[in-house]
Amino acid sequence: MRKIECDVLFLSSEIDEASVNIKKKLIEKHGFIEKGEFNGMPLYARDNMTILTISSEHIYFDILEEFVKANLVIVLSKHTSQSNMPALTAHFTGNWGNSSSYGGKPRSLSIAPASKLKVALNIMKKLAKEFSLDWNVSMEVTHHGPTLKNTPIMFVEIGSTSQQWKDPVAAEIVAASAIAAAESNNIFDTIVGFGGPHYAPRFNHYIFETKFAVGHIAPEYVFSDITENEILLAFERTFEKTKTAAIDWKGLKGSYRSFLINILNRNGMNIIKA
Repeated sequence: MRKIECDVLFLSSEIDEASVNIKKKLIEKHGFIEKGEFNGMPLYARDNMTILTISSEHIYFDILEEFVKANLVIVLSKHTSQSNMPALTAHFTGNWGNSSSYGGKPRSLSIAPASKLKVALNIMKKLAKEFSLDWNVSMEVTHHGPTLKNTPIMFVEIGSTSQQWKDPVAAEIVAASAIAAAESNNIFDTIVGFGGPHYAPRFNHYIFETKFAVGHIAPEYVFSDITENEILLAFERTFEKTKTAAIDWKGLKGSYRSFLINILNRNGMNIIKA
């Protein structure tokens, strides 16, 4: 089977309602045209960007690099949460501990394109305001699959129920944010985050209110299972080269914080309080 070669691949899933709707907006609003097929599904292309649709869940599609050679993968996805709160989210992929029940490989991180995610989230926030869409816009911590070895990957998402997944305005906003990220050449100074809860409020501050981008984030809840290897992977697997760790000081209990700081100091990392 031939490989798809492109600069940016947008990955859609036909069993994900939000993904289908974001893809529709990319095609309707951003000049993609049908250009062949792959594995029985139509491909859409524009310039050096391609939309690939799969028939399975994104998070388990670790074999993507067998079929695709790209410089960036942007996954178009739904977001779910216990609160069912309307939200626009973005995040990187990987597993901090032994569990891989939501795809990917244990104790393994994909490459995090931090500058691209910063661009996407800021466009989401800007357009949500312009469209009077009063939803939460947030980066999430690194979680779930797929785990890719060589290709930077990020998710852009609509959450959190079918009502939001089928919202055409939300789909248009996320599509525009994905295009903006794909086309951006900006490289920002980047930090790696540790501590805090899943929706990472201290690190969203950096995304929206400072010049910094944020790479991988290991939240407090993974520290019962994290090792030095994963802490160092967070730096190695952030696309922008950085040795700066930002710690959510109040969002990481003392014993975890001491464990982390010892590792960071021993490996010559810079530490800032988030």
